[in-house]
Amino acid sequence: MKIKYPDYNNCILGIPAAVLKHYGLETDQTPLPILDRLFEKNYKNIVVMLFDGMGSAILDKHCGESNFLVKNKIADISSVYPPTTTAALTSMETGLPPITHGWLGWSMYFKELDTVVNLFRNDIRGSEPEQAADYHVARRFMPYTDIFTRINASGIDVKASRVSLFSEYETQSIDEICGVTEKLCNDDGRQYIYTYWHEPDYSMHEFGTSAEIVKTQLKEISEKVERLTEKLHDTLIILTADHGMIDVEFDVNYAELEKYLLLSRDEILAMNLYGYGEWHEKTTEFIGDYVAVSTDKYMLDELAPESDKAAHAGLCEEEMIVPLIIIDKKK
Repeated sequence: MKIKYPDYNNCILGIPAAVLKHYGLETDQTPLPILDRLFEKNYKNIVVMLFDGMGSAILDKHCGESNFLVKNKIADISSVYPPTTTAALTSMETGLPPITHGWLGWSMYFKELDTVVNLFRNDIRGSEPEQAADYHVARRFMPYTDIFTRINASGIDVKASRVSLFSEYETQSIDEICGVTEKLCNDDGRQYIYTYWHEPDYSMHEFGTSAEIVKTQLKEISEKVERLTEKLHDTLIILTADHGMIDVEFDVNYAELEKYLLLSRDEILAMNLYGYGEWHEKTTEFIGDYVAVSTDKYMLDELAPESDKAAHAGLCEEEMIVPLIIIDKKK
């Protein structure tokens, strides 16, 4: 498989960076140039829609040239490292690289509790659903201010909203996501709207990247987003993914690491693998002395369900490259 390192000058971090710059807020990350140019049109609404696991290779595998998403894809861009939901979503919601926000993976070891915690769910790895503490561990030790709070507190005439299963606008389906997004876009005033849906990631983990259900999920996403865009005006819609996915095999030989790229902390520092910015103290702790990075189909995880058919978080091109899809609804 082809190795692809993150490109922090042309990656998903460039989306929140461009948004922050457009609204006059500080960012030290590189905005995507195409968004800088489009934002000059001063849209009433900017909508960013993120679909979990919808990498460029997945679109290529399941969607033909007539597909709405494919027709409106303008570029391939990089995810962050690691290309996994916890790191990428936190970057999308903060405008910070993983090196700075510290949310590096689904599960991390916290010396304060002497245990491994699932960051989003706040439960103990391998003992789900036992809560790790009576407080949210990751938010205590790696707190951040998200871009929605920054925008809403800035005094500018823009309302920033999140639309997902876990947000203030709680939604349970793509239909609900599109319905809430349409309503917010029709409200008075300028809007920044960020939506998240967990498919096709969930289906691929269970059934693999080639499964028919994945094609069905992408068809639904494409058709419902197209229907939404037909109802919007003076709006820029940006679609992307947090990462792509590959089909995997479980590696049971824990004594040997020949199948992985072994990087020391100094090498990681030199190559800026986790991005450019200030190192969070937890990032240094989490990395330890070495990181073993998958560059092939092999997955080394004693607690992951062996029923998983596909996964992500390595340096394979299929995991790292995601689409940048843009629909311009300016009058």
